[in-house]
Amino acid sequence: MIPERNPSVRESGPGFAWARSLEAGEPPQFQNPWEARAFAMVVKLADAGHFTWPESVGYWSQSIAESETNEATDGRRRSDGEQWIAAAESILIAKGMTSAEQLRARRLACWPIHPGHAHPTPNPAGDNHVNRP
Repeated sequence: MIPERNPSVRESGPGFAWARSLEAGEPPQFQNPWEARAFAMVVKLADAGHFTWPESVGYWSQSIAESETNEATDGRRRSDGEQWIAAAESILIAKGMTSAEQLRARRLACWPIHPGHAHPTPNPAGDNHVNRP
């Protein structure tokens, strides 16, 4: 499914590269495998009728705007994948398909606690560091 052009998505800056690729009929260039999986899940959910593609693009536009605001505040640029995940989480919560609590629990389950750390270590790739040889 190819998204319709959305004038609220800036034509430069974070997040637009994926949309520009799709509009050109080219596959998006993902930095990590998890980004491709997240993108594919959103496309499949839209194809299955859980929400429309324009709805998802609207959430993506909002995520890009929030990312730009956060970047201005804390100086950290969010990757396209991080913006996409934030948009996907927002639409899944809005549509009642999950809750913020369920997403938080799942995220923590993917971030193993390492010995000597009092908190989970981010692990977006889902690698199991504990059982690695």
